[in-house]
Amino acid sequence: MDNSELFDKENTTANAGKSSKGKVLFSLLIGAFCFIIFAGGITLFTGEDREFSESENRVLAPAPDFSFYAVKDGSFMKAFETYFTDQFIFRDEIIRLKTFADRLTGKTEVGGVYIGEEGYLFSVPAPFDEKKQEIMKKISAFAESNKDSKVTFMLSPNSSHIYKDKLPAHLTLEDQKAQTEKLQKYTESKKVNFINLYDAFSAQKDEIQLFYKTDHHWTTDAAYIAFSELMKSWKKSTAGVKFNFLPVADDFQGTLSSKSGVNSSGDIIEICVPQNSALTYVVDYEDGEKKTASLFDGSKLQQKNKYEVFAGGNYGKITIRTTSSEKDTLLMVKDSYANCMLPMLTPFFAKIVVIDPRYTKEKLSAVIEENDFSHILFLYNMDTFLGDTSLEGFIA
Repeated sequence: MDNSELFDKENTTANAGKSSKGKVLFSLLIGAFCFIIFAGGITLFTGEDREFSESENRVLAPAPDFSFYAVKDGSFMKAFETYFTDQFIFRDEIIRLKTFADRLTGKTEVGGVYIGEEGYLFSVPAPFDEKKQEIMKKISAFAESNKDSKVTFMLSPNSSHIYKDKLPAHLTLEDQKAQTEKLQKYTESKKVNFINLYDAFSAQKDEIQLFYKTDHHWTTDAAYIAFSELMKSWKKSTAGVKFNFLPVADDFQGTLSSKSGVNSSGDIIEICVPQNSALTYVVDYEDGEKKTASLFDGSKLQQKNKYEVFAGGNYGKITIRTTSSEKDTLLMVKDSYANCMLPMLTPFFAKIVVIDPRYTKEKLSAVIEENDFSHILFLYNMDTFLGDTSLEGFIA
């Protein structure tokens, strides 16, 4: 037997060994997968269902009610599939494994989240909607019919547009500044004071962290910049009030971390407290459902979504009555960006009514009829404004 024949024989033997090892490994993986499915299925029917996923920051699907009609029309199996997926015992581990595999293959978008540089995660921006021209017209008409109130519309850009230099390479987004300017042009009434925060944020983005790395919200520092812009537009001096910024958490993993399964370095959460503000206001949630003497809920720092430390989260209606010597009153129509700004406003208004149209059936006309507001503020981030339709129904 010559060397070439010997080599071919050894090579064939080696390949056979590799093939055998590959088959064994494949069999082990299949066996492990079958075990996971079997164990998960058994646990699904014998264990207790989870109501909420801390890692995904959302409510999980409950077991569907059985009926022959639901089986016939297919809705039962669809609901059961969602239930099985949500309640599967190894769900969190599988999500983490999938994220790990996606990142190994070089994917820069996972679960609707862009994975950027320096630990930044970015939500995929909502597409621009030309129909928003109608809501700006409604706000203009509302301002014209409420001439005794100062009506302000404030729109915040999103982190992906302020920190576009940290986005994945070769990723190009639509110009959000141009989109904001287009919305401003849709505002037909000069009675609407339109505040575009894009330039103010761009000027300070290198000195101040304006958005959390793991969450879609702005930071308290960014909210303070927006607050300062508001005070200037309202010609209200803040010289007599000192604001203290206090860190309350340094391990915040926000909504973008939950959606993508990517855990980067924890964010720091600060609260902004006007000096000597203790016991200077009372907060009434949902017309008497709950009352507190603070706009901070420290218990939320024990959960994953620590941003809910601000106002305890989102509510349809919050009424804040203060001991301020100011006589002005404020109506704020908002999304969750506004929550961390609320304490900053308390020294400057005797009463603040806060409405989140996503969580209430109340209409703007009813709120106005019950109150006399000197200032009315619409405060939204661009993504919520473009993607949500509740504001249209609230103003109608």
